[in-house]
Amino acid sequence: MRAIDPERYEQVIASAGLKKKFVSELRPKFAAIDDWDEREFLPITDRSGNKGILWIDLNDEIYILPYTLTRGIIDKASGRSRPVICDLCVTQQPGTMAGRLHITMPAMPDASRGLLCCADLACSAHARGKTMSSLRSKAQLREGLSPEARVERLQNRLAALIKDLDAQPIE
Repeated sequence: MRAIDPERYEQVIASAGLKKKFVSELRPKFAAIDDWDEREFLPITDRSGNKGILWIDLNDEIYILPYTLTRGIIDKASGRSRPVICDLCVTQQPGTMAGRLHITMPAMPDASRGLLCCADLACSAHARGKTMSSLRSKAQLREGLSPEARVERLQNRLAALIKDLDAQPIE
């Protein structure tokens, strides 16, 4: 992923066709990021962290996908949290660390997609095996893929998501 500076952020967001109120609620935090080359996407959230955009940088093209995130996967029958496997990075997460990601494209309200995902949206780090969740998941799922293969799978899943939503590149 290419680094994002404030000027580039403003330029891309202006081209994305998002509502001004929604954009004004976003809280980009670029200064704290130093691992740009180890990311496939960056979640940029509002203050609550429950809605925002996914800034996806694939094949030198930028896609902006607005989302809402519902944290915690609870079994309605028992009231207990249920573990899930992230649809993006295939990391098993306990229900308290999982969420439902709902993406709706502003230009096409009919084009929406729901995913089970890691609530922290740190799928790039999970795919590279840099988190305790990814190490635990790799043992539980008995997955023998290398980190490079897991990153490639994440990129393929992001590309499939973009294709399913018929999202157009911004840049």
